[in-house]
Amino acid sequence: MDSLFIINNEVTKRSLLPVFETLKKNIKCYILSDDYSMNNLYSYSESFIEARDALKKNWFYVFHSDPVEKAIFKGLRVSLPHGAMFGNNSWTLRMFQGSDLYFGISPPELRYIRSHLGNNFPVKKFFAAGNPAHDKIYDELLKRKKKIIEPVEANREKTILISSHWTSSGNFRKYGSGLIDALRFTFPRCKILVDCHPKIFENPKNEFRINRFFSTPNFNADWLLSYFKSIENENIKIIKEKEDRWSAMGKADVFIGDCSSMVAEAARFKIPLIIQKDIKYFDSRIQKIVQADTYGFDSIEDLVAIVDAVLFNNDRDDTGQYIRKLFSYNIGGVVTTVSDYLLRKTG
Repeated sequence: MDSLFIINNEVTKRSLLPVFETLKKNIKCYILSDDYSMNNLYSYSESFIEARDALKKNWFYVFHSDPVEKAIFKGLRVSLPHGAMFGNNSWTLRMFQGSDLYFGISPPELRYIRSHLGNNFPVKKFFAAGNPAHDKIYDELLKRKKKIIEPVEANREKTILISSHWTSSGNFRKYGSGLIDALRFTFPRCKILVDCHPKIFENPKNEFRINRFFSTPNFNADWLLSYFKSIENENIKIIKEKEDRWSAMGKADVFIGDCSSMVAEAARFKIPLIIQKDIKYFDSRIQKIVQADTYGFDSIEDLVAIVDAVLFNNDRDDTGQYIRKLFSYNIGGVVTTVSDYLLRKTG
């Protein structure tokens, strides 16, 4: 009943590692040894296995949370969520197609999959569980006190959380450093928290990637990383550790996003959600729901005006309610749900 976990980046780590830590108490679990795991998971080195040895084994489960095009390792392929949403890109469909057992983000995801792929797959292949990485959100939700935003003077301290995907439609790649500069100079007493996709910090220069959703030619984050170093101070924090993300959301009074699925995570904290007005999702139905459930901006000046309205003039709607219905599921119980289901299958 040996099982293999393919943890090769920060996103897969957040999704797979909590399940690994739970299952290893009952079955033998290994982590595929590669450059990422050796540099970032060295405390688990006793569980590493080299690829050449992993290829020889017949695994009970093979876990992944990135699309798998071919069944390289022999075993039941188990897919866990890569992000917090479905429909913003084609990854969930590719992951579903490359797995034998797919743990979905929420029950509505099954309807989404069927609308694109039809019904020609076993019903038991899909099991709605949620994203294991999001169990930690539950702890932050318990800590967070209900906030009532009232009209106050413009110098009251508030916290703005800005996120950016690593692709060309990400906030910082599209608007550059002007996005943060406009906010920090307009609202000098506000705290600004910056949370980027891990690939920005990994900075895989000139990586070119293309699918039905996006392309990113000439990717190089050197300028952005240097900019981050130059502005970080007591009022501006760059979030590098993903464990700090939920804490940041718990402190935030407003969230600024883009095509990233972080908007679904922020929606759980019931704070105003602001995203790019012209985002393009893989699924136009999901795009319309998200756009109707958030504030939209198409310029830096537009963004500043919206932030000012929702933080200091009590001019805000209840954003995120439909996003929560679609994507918020089983928070606080995901790892237990997934582990119990898998252990029952081992007999």
